[in-house]
Amino acid sequence: MFDYSTDIAAMIELSSMKHAIIPRIKKLCLETDRLSDKFNPMAIGLGSGCLVCIGKLLEHMDKWFVLDEVLPMVMQIPSKEPAVLMGILGIIKMTISHKKLGITKDIAATKVLPFLFPLCIDNSLNLNQFNAYMTTIKELVTKVETDHKGKLEQLNSLQEEHKTSLQFAQKLQDDKSATSDPFVTLEKKPAAKPEPSGEYYHTAELKFDAFRTAEKVKVNKCISQLSLTSLWRQCSKALAWRTIWDLALKN
Repeated sequence: MFDYSTDIAAMIELSSMKHAIIPRIKKLCLETDRLSDKFNPMAIGLGSGCLVCIGKLLEHMDKWFVLDEVLPMVMQIPSKEPAVLMGILGIIKMTISHKKLGITKDIAATKVLPFLFPLCIDNSLNLNQFNAYMTTIKELVTKVETDHKGKLEQLNSLQEEHKTSLQFAQKLQDDKSATSDPFVTLEKKPAAKPEPSGEYYHTAELKFDAFRTAEKVKVNKCISQLSLTSLWRQCSKALAWRTIWDLALKN
């Protein structure tokens, strides 16, 4: 059998649904003098019929309108008849399972679960109805646990990354304090040649004095024994040796 209500709901504009249809359904659902009479079959039928109508329109609404308007309205219904309670449960289950809608963990933990727990132990529910309520409650509890656990794991991961970054920055700061640049290897400078000591200069001076004295002796001997040409050659040789010695001392 073809469901004409679904086809008609798809043709209703969202603005009309929000401002014209849902407010009238809400008024019917919250009329205490009608829905609270458990001995009036028409009242029970009216309440369950309103909830069925909301269920048909639910998938054509946006998520936040359902969370802000429809769910609070459903939670305000005064009737505790099994048909009405199961209609309320059906709307909540559809809101949870529909891919377009969904209930956030905050709303599930603070509003929906505190609302469902008292209803699940209502004396008017039979075993199957109680099991249906408990299945939905467990599903919501699992959703809250999974979502909140994932959030805490992300926060813990961010805290660990922040802690690691601080430790790395501290290590860089410590290394920078120890060396001017921790990323550059300092080249070893060649060892400087030791400067000649005073004893070295004193010994060299003694040797030079001895050499000069010996040369003077040779010159005097040449003056007395050799000719002028030989004297000139000996003097030139002595001057040449002195020049070589001066250059050696400088180097």
